[in-house]
Amino acid sequence: MSIRVMAILLLFGLGQSSFGQSRPGRTKTNLAKEITGVWALVDKPTDTASAGSRLKFIMNGYWSMTQVDTMSHVTIFHHGGSYTLADSIYSEKIGYANGSTANYIGTTTVFSVRIKGNTMYLKGIGNPWNEVWKRLR
Repeated sequence: MSIRVMAILLLFGLGQSSFGQSRPGRTKTNLAKEITGVWALVDKPTDTASAGSRLKFIMNGYWSMTQVDTMSHVTIFHHGGSYTLADSIYSEKIGYANGSTANYIGTTTVFSVRIKGNTMYLKGIGNPWNEVWKRLR
């Protein structure tokens, strides 16, 4: 049997192994896809998302957050780094920051994460931050 035929059979077999099987609940892959985006911090879940004062960008294992004074348009803080997502536990490691948050470089903040529609809920684990974010993109 040629290598090409074996490869096709192997791929077909792997594809069939989960075909037609239902998977209850959200998978890690789905949550990883859902968390990707541009998010605006809001006070409560019913608030409308807008490009306001605090934005979070999450993509491909990296994140950043920027807060801007909406009157002066001056950056209050900007920091970011890498993140990990294990089940519903989201951890942010700060790898860089501007002067106002430089003391956080090297620290890790842990949250439980839940996404419902275009709203992301981050509940601090070992920290006081409980945040509601609305997806902008």
